[in-house]
Amino acid sequence: MQKELAVVYITQEARHLCLYGNGTGMSSASVHETIMQMRGKPECGIPASFFEAPCADEQFVEGPGCWHPTFPARLHDILILIGMAVDRLNAKMQSGSQNGWAVVMGFDGERGFGGAPCVRCFLETADL
Repeated sequence: MQKELAVVYITQEARHLCLYGNGTGMSSASVHETIMQMRGKPECGIPASFFEAPCADEQFVEGPGCWHPTFPARLHDILILIGMAVDRLNAKMQSGSQNGWAVVMGFDGERGFGGAPCVRCFLETADL
């Protein structure tokens, strides 16, 4: 039985969400490295703010882990991003991709119905 790993993380202040999977043909580290190599390439569509690390004063909790009350983000922003990520994850799992895949989404500054923030998909790859 082949196993696949899906990784999801939210950047500082819940500005962006990155979701990626290794498929059955590559490691998750290779997928993440491919995403990070897109930095500075305008054709990738990912805003520069996705790649920026928070300054030391903004880093309340070091390392990966669960959301923490000191993480500077509004709960409803996190819930919006996670809801979108679960939707994309379901679609990716059903596609049965053999290769790594990635989705980077975030708030684009626009406001939609009722003033709700709009989420934009900056990158969605079928295969890496």
